[in-house]
Order: sequence, then structure tokens, then C-alpha cells
Amino acid sequence: MAEPEYRLAVKAWSERSGRRGAEVLGRFGGTPDWLQYDQTPDCTGCGAPMGFIAQLEEGPDPLTAPNFGSGRAYAHACAPCGRAAFLWQC
Repeated sequence: MAEPEYRLAVKAWSERSGRRGAEVLGRFGGTPDWLQYDQTPDCTGCGAPMGFIAQLEEGPDPLTAPNFGSGRAYAHACAPCGRAAFLWQC
């Protein structure tokens, strides 16, 4: 399920800056805006759900954008165990 606050924040930034919303390439903290469904990983050390760190999106320029298969990438971490996970959805 898409997180409405993320889309609203992108729209507000676009209106304030006069720039395209496509120039927002992700977020730090908060909750992920999943493209498909919640895939929060469990820590391989303790088994607890990992905390959300960042969401990354492809940029508008195909020459400089990271390639997430037209999708989004998500970074998670388990602070007590010091483990991290990186995944993406298309």
C-alpha cells in the first residue's frame, strides 16, 4: 500500500520549489512507500523486523540514475545486531 504522506510531501515540495516531483529521489526515515506490499525484512541475527532507513528511486536522467528496474530500493537495519538489508521492488 502506498504511503499517502510521501506523495503529499513530494507534491508540497514540488509546489514550493517550482520543480518536478520526479526530482525527489527518495526519503530518509519515516515509513517506506512500498510499490507492491510491505516487505520489511526480519533480522537474520535476532529475528525482529528491521527498522526502515531509506528509500531510493531512479532519477529522471537515465545516464546518471541508479538502476532499480524502474522501481524503488529500500534500506533497513537492526540497530541492536548491527545488520542491514537492501531490497527493491519493481
